[in-house]
Amino acid sequence: MRAARGAALAAVLAAGVTGAATAQQDAVWLALSIGSADRAFVAEVDALRDGRRLALVATAGRDRGFPVPGFVPAAPTDLDRGIAIAAARDRTRVLTLRRTGDGAFVLLDRDGAVVSVPVATGTMPVIGLQIPLELVRPALRAETGEGADEVAARRGFALAPPMRVAAVGGDVAWMARSHRAGVRHRQTAPLGVPLVVFRPGSGFVSDDAPGPAMLPVGLGTDLGARWLFSSTPAGATVAFDGLAGQVATEVGVRNLPASALRSLVMRKDGYRDCRHADARLDVVVRGGLEWNSVHCRLVAAGG
Repeated sequence: MRAARGAALAAVLAAGVTGAATAQQDAVWLALSIGSADRAFVAEVDALRDGRRLALVATAGRDRGFPVPGFVPAAPTDLDRGIAIAAARDRTRVLTLRRTGDGAFVLLDRDGAVVSVPVATGTMPVIGLQIPLELVRPALRAETGEGADEVAARRGFALAPPMRVAAVGGDVAWMARSHRAGVRHRQTAPLGVPLVVFRPGSGFVSDDAPGPAMLPVGLGTDLGARWLFSSTPAGATVAFDGLAGQVATEVGVRNLPASALRSLVMRKDGYRDCRHADARLDVVVRGGLEWNSVHCRLVAAGG
C-alpha cells in the first residue's frame, strides 16, 4: 500500500511546480506553513499560524532549528540533501523536505516514502510551501497554559545558538537557566536601528510600527516578512532594481516585495558589491520580533 501510494504521489511531480522559480540553484527562503482542507481543523491551523501554539522546527545545515510555521533559509545543498522537520518539543523527526531533480518539492516520512507533494507558491527567492496538518498532527502535543508571548519566547530560544560548555565544574541547571535568561534579554532588548516600510509609489518611508511585539513573522497568503539588512562594516547602501530609493545598513524593512530580493546590492566605497547570493541568510530575534536577516561581510576592493 505504501509503495503504491508513494509511486502515485511521485507521478504527480510532473504536474507540480517545476518551472524556473523552483529550479534555481541559489539559496532560497522557504516560507513553511501548516494547513488543512478539513474544516474541522480550522481552529488548530489558526493557532499555529498566529503563533499561539508551538509546532515544528526545521533544520537546514545549522546548529539550531527554525520554527515552523516560519521562514527557513536554505542553500542548494540543504534542499538536495533534505531538511529535517521535527516536533518542537522533543526534536523527533516527523518528515523530511527535499527538492527533486526537476525542481519540485516532496515530503518524505521516516522511512523515506513520499507522502506529499506540496505546491510551491511565491516569487524567488521566497518559496511558500504548505505542510498538511494531518501529516504532523500526531506529533503536535496540545499546548496548555501558554499564551502567544510564551510561544514566541520558545521560538526565539530555538533560533538562538545552543549553549556550549567546554567543561562542567558547576551547576549545569543554573548555567542553562542563565543562558536562557541571557538569550531572552538580548532578543527583547530595543532593536536600535532605523525602521522603514516600502510603499509602492512612495519608496522607503519611516516605519514606527513594524508589527505586534513578540509574535512571529506573518505567514499569510502574502508571505509577509520583516527584513533586517546589515553589513560589516556598517554604513553600506542597499538598493533594489525597480524600487525607488535606497536605505543604509543596519536597517529593518517591512513590506518589501519578495521579487526585489534577488536584485539586492549592498555598496560601500572601497569595497566590492555584495548581492543576495553573497550574503549570509538567517532568521534572528531582535527587539522582540523575528526578522529575516541578510548580512554582507564586505570585502575590500583590493582584497
